[in-house]
Amino acid sequence: MLALTEVSCPGAARALGDMRTLRLGRTFDAVFAHDALCYMLTEADLAAVFETARAHLRPGGVLLLAPDYFAETFEAETDEGGSDGDGRALRFLGCVWQREGERDRYVVDYAIMTRVGEGPTEVHHDRHEEGLFPRATWERLLDAAGFTVERVGWRHSDVARELELFVARAR
Repeated sequence: MLALTEVSCPGAARALGDMRTLRLGRTFDAVFAHDALCYMLTEADLAAVFETARAHLRPGGVLLLAPDYFAETFEAETDEGGSDGDGRALRFLGCVWQREGERDRYVVDYAIMTRVGEGPTEVHHDRHEEGLFPRATWERLLDAAGFTVERVGWRHSDVARELELFVARAR
């Protein structure tokens, strides 16, 4: 991914790290964390992300969090998409579901079809295990990391349901 950003974002600063432990030694006015948040499986992981963000924000700086689901909003669903371009094609079907009795995580299975030129279509499977936390857990951990929190509803053009953002300001 870092090599790809050299092409797509020449001149941008890059760093290889884990969002739970990375320390860049500088601060910013804003930090944004999107769907990578879904890979946090424990409260300790989620708290570490918030602590990392706080370490990189100036007082009054904003942390914008856009999780896919909260425990209260999770629903099994499917997602589909893809595109063609420059002699290549990709299509995917994502199936979002929970195992019987599990409430703190969910699974996303992707069926991915790829084609190069007029060659054969290849089918791939990719499974993601993702964490699921109640809103109150997010708010408690953000408060403990030094943030004041506001929840904001928003609409994404590719998602039928309303989503929620956390806008957290560093104290």
